[in-house]
Amino acid sequence: MGVSQLLMSHGSKRGATLRSIFFEPLIWVALGMNGLSALLWLRALETLDLSYASPFLALNYVLIPLLAAIFLSEKINRRRMVGIGIICLGVVLSGMS
Repeated sequence: MGVSQLLMSHGSKRGATLRSIFFEPLIWVALGMNGLSALLWLRALETLDLSYASPFLALNYVLIPLLAAIFLSEKINRRRMVGIGIICLGVVLSGMS
């Protein structure tokens, strides 16, 4: 899901209008990846309890800023890094229960 968010961001910045975004191939790839992500999530829910699997969705809040910093040259300030660390700690604690 994180990669699809990067593609959507990059694709939307390449198009100046909503109409041009509609014809941007990266947007369509990202939407396809979101669809695949939904199917994989359904598959995970077949075998895992929702209360166990759901906290792992919070890893998107970790993955997306890190990928955006690497591939889109976005800045991550200290406060955001602390927040990302807290999210990681919460996911670890949830996974241990």
